[in-house]
Amino acid sequence: MHLEGWTLWQGTTKVINPNRQHLYELMHDPITTSKWIRLGRFPDSAPPHIDSEMASKHTKALKPGYQRWITKHASHNCGVGTTLVEWQQQEDDQCPRCGQPEDTNHVIRCTGAGATEIWTEQMNVLTDWMTEANTHPLLQDTLLANLQRWRQGLPPITAHASPRIQQMLESQTLIGWQNLMEGLPSCWIRRIQQKHILQNQLRSSGKKWTQQS
Repeated sequence: MHLEGWTLWQGTTKVINPNRQHLYELMHDPITTSKWIRLGRFPDSAPPHIDSEMASKHTKALKPGYQRWITKHASHNCGVGTTLVEWQQQEDDQCPRCGQPEDTNHVIRCTGAGATEIWTEQMNVLTDWMTEANTHPLLQDTLLANLQRWRQGLPPITAHASPRIQQMLESQTLIGWQNLMEGLPSCWIRRIQQKHILQNQLRSSGKKWTQQS
């Protein structure tokens, strides 16, 4: 552009909004993703499947305390049994509810006294919200079923008659179902919901639905 002056490029793509937040993301997102891969949170083939835009917006909408909790929980850097033993603050890693080794996965999967009731209550809340938000029925059923299977230690449902639900299943299974609960949804979730909204002429959008979920 005439008299434009300095320009900033990311590879062959021109950065059209070089504000502080955007530049920070361009510099640090690849570093963060690389570290998550090294820590085994997801394979190196998963990042293109993650709806990073919605993950970012959803996290920023949370209160700072919840943002810190998700980061610590996802990185296994919080006060669970295995971490406390590693930090030499505790002699055993037993869960106080059931006595099993307690890591961040176990916190959600624990079947000790009261844990299943809390899980059931929260799943009911999620089910009610998804229904009220006019979620695609097949998408809702499949997501809820696989979250339940993940908690029970069962393999996810990976086959579906709907081609789009099938693509979502393969994509989210690659990313991980625990990662869905920790804020890393597949891009296919938003696409399926957006098409459902357009077909039924609903007053919403896939982006708004994903950000609120």
